[in-house]
Amino acid sequence: MSPRQNIVLDLSTSPESSEALHGLFAATNGKGDGRIKCTITKHRIAKTAILLGVQLLLKRGPEAISKLIEKWAPVKKPGRRLGSKKTKKIKTELVLECSSTQGLLEGVDKVWRKIAGEVSHRRVTKAALVLGLDSLSKVEPGKVRLLVSKVCPVPRKYWDPELGLWL
Repeated sequence: MSPRQNIVLDLSTSPESSEALHGLFAATNGKGDGRIKCTITKHRIAKTAILLGVQLLLKRGPEAISKLIEKWAPVKKPGRRLGSKKTKKIKTELVLECSSTQGLLEGVDKVWRKIAGEVSHRRVTKAALVLGLDSLSKVEPGKVRLLVSKVCPVPRKYWDPELGLWL
């Protein structure tokens, strides 16, 4: 039995990615017929987004990858923010079990090796997630459900009447 590997991603520095994940989940929630109304979960959407983001990053050169990682997964600066706003920061984390999806950790490792280990695996994963979520948010919900079911399959399929397919 292989050991379970989990990735904990802090989404507090990029609230737009958290909103995109919630928006994608809300757009696909409640679809399907039968006993299982929908097997699309936030974790399956996130894993699909990471795999999509990894493929988008692998198509670029090392310098372009580094720039995209700096843009999509900036380094959190220590210390307090100065300003007049007294807003309370909400910590948002996403915990992914990576042993169930084929190629998730291997793809992140390929990107990490391509940039010669300039940044951590966690930042590469976070950049891939945010880039993938941004790409998925531009696609219609039916296509997102179809893509998620192909990339992260489940043992029990459900009928999607909108697409006319078993997902």
